[in-house]
Amino acid sequence: MAKRRLARRKEEAQPGVVTTPKPRAEKTVVFVSLAIVAAVFIVYGQVATHGLTNIDDLKYLPQNYHVTTGLTAANIEWAFTKFYAAYWLPLTWISYMADVQMFGLDPGKILLVNVVLHALNSMFLFLVLRRATNELWRSATVAALFALHPLHVESVAWATERKDVLSTLFFMLTLLSYVLFVEKRSPARYLTMVVCFVLGMMAKPMVITIPFVLLLLDWWPLQRFSLENLRPLRQLIIEKIPLFVLVVPASLITMRAQREAIGSIPLGDRLKNALLSYLVYLGKTIWPANLSVIYPLRIVTGSVAVVAVVVLIAITIAALLGARRKYIPMGWFWYLGTLVPVIGIVQAGKQSMADRFTYIPLIGIFIAAVWLAAEIAVVRRFAPAIAALLLIALGAASFVQASYWKDSVTLERHALAVTRDNDVAHVYLGSALVTNGDRASAEKEFEAAISANANNDEAYRDLARLKLAAHPEEAVPLLRKAIELKPDDTATQAMLSAALGDKQKAVTLFQRALEEGDDTPDVHNDFAAVLAILGQDARALEEYQRALQLMPAHYDAHMNLGALLSRMGRDPEAIEQFEAAAKAHPGASEPHVYLALVHANRGQLVDAINEVSNALSIDATASNREFTNAVRMPFKESNLREYLAFLQQKARG
Repeated sequence: MAKRRLARRKEEAQPGVVTTPKPRAEKTVVFVSLAIVAAVFIVYGQVATHGLTNIDDLKYLPQNYHVTTGLTAANIEWAFTKFYAAYWLPLTWISYMADVQMFGLDPGKILLVNVVLHALNSMFLFLVLRRATNELWRSATVAALFALHPLHVESVAWATERKDVLSTLFFMLTLLSYVLFVEKRSPARYLTMVVCFVLGMMAKPMVITIPFVLLLLDWWPLQRFSLENLRPLRQLIIEKIPLFVLVVPASLITMRAQREAIGSIPLGDRLKNALLSYLVYLGKTIWPANLSVIYPLRIVTGSVAVVAVVVLIAITIAALLGARRKYIPMGWFWYLGTLVPVIGIVQAGKQSMADRFTYIPLIGIFIAAVWLAAEIAVVRRFAPAIAALLLIALGAASFVQASYWKDSVTLERHALAVTRDNDVAHVYLGSALVTNGDRASAEKEFEAAISANANNDEAYRDLARLKLAAHPEEAVPLLRKAIELKPDDTATQAMLSAALGDKQKAVTLFQRALEEGDDTPDVHNDFAAVLAILGQDARALEEYQRALQLMPAHYDAHMNLGALLSRMGRDPEAIEQFEAAAKAHPGASEPHVYLALVHANRGQLVDAINEVSNALSIDATASNREFTNAVRMPFKESNLREYLAFLQQKARG
């Protein structure tokens, strides 16, 4: 056995040699590939029953006209020529269009495409490492860690992160093409590698680190240069000049696309956060607990940043001292380098870090850890059992983590359970609760967001939106505060004008907001409400319908549209809207109150009695208040029960 190990080491020491798998191992390679794919589907198959979240999914899919209308020449042209959602992602948008073309806006099927891509990424990672190192089980273990680690759930279970899994597919294909090119240099293989790299950047620009990764592969496992012999390095860099050249326009395009999304956080604070994030990601890799879709921005003190620098330098020195095992520094620098585009030095968004940012970088850590563990004599004997138990545990944790992504409320409540002072999560949860019709709970979430961060303009705006109908005087100071924090928010200015009674100005501002691209369900719903007050029923109808096109389960839009249709004498359609509202939020009594009134007006007394009874059984206090407001009568705690008695008496003749 010692001779076999020595022979393998001599083989690995030959620069530029890539050994091909022996034919007798091909069946095992196929089996391992299928096992990895199966493991991915066991963990992530549940997403077939999940819905879209209110964190970017709506903007990427139902609110994106070009996506919802499928694959057309005009939409493909848009994908290549326009920025959207602070990105230039032509290939990602086209992939969504293809989804819609095949199966419409079905969230479960869209998410299953993400799962398929993740399975392919995991399989190709195995094939790349197997081809480059000729190590079957080590390569398989790295790929399985990539497939099953909980930090990767966000990239797979979130529809918005199609860009992650799609760009990584081309990242893997670029690596595979490069390994094949090193085996047998040819223009065709080099061109294939370049094309895959370009396609990857068109899916998500994070893959611009590929030229750097290829140089790491040249060092290990491809053995094309060494620290003792750096002379080939110059030629290897020249070999990759076309790739480095392509990085420049991709970076400039990305910076331009994200110009408006980049926050105003001071550079020093961003650097301190980035340094700490490197270590926090490592900690969560080792112990993936308290994972959240949103990690709130944190204040990192100078002393903490210094400690982070010292630890990172210490790990780097240790990796270099272990350079005899080349995979250790190779894996560490892979991790450090591929995180650079998303570590937060250029900050876009309100997060301090994000699990999805580790999707590619952790491959380096997995490589170093697996190869080192396989060479430690004490571990080697028990390696298969340890690896199996570890992968089962990670798979189980990922299964649980993926279950939190079933809907917005579940996802954001989990985020609040595992983080502190998370104002962004409070706002998103509040918005989800509003959509479901649970205004009382939503109001508490917006207030909690303001308590956690008094400068969150969205919290003030959304809380004001809740108060506009019943208490416009309370909404006015909230809207003014939101505008103070974000002066260029045209939709909020429109809401303020409406609250102050200047409906015509509100109409003008809402129109401007839509022209500026604020094409959201809430803006359309608010605009429609103003139009309805002004008696512009036809335009109001169009705006409500647009809101529901963007978000079919929008509770307020269903309720408001139902009220408008009833006023227009279109009761059957109004009943459909109120029933849709009741379905969107089964715990709301309000739709049943309005259904009772419509049925009573149509002489359908039995149906009216049943709806009043349903409302009272859901929430007697709230339903009485809602009935009192709807019929505009003086408040009395027994109003709805007296109305029920009246209906019952009338039904008896």
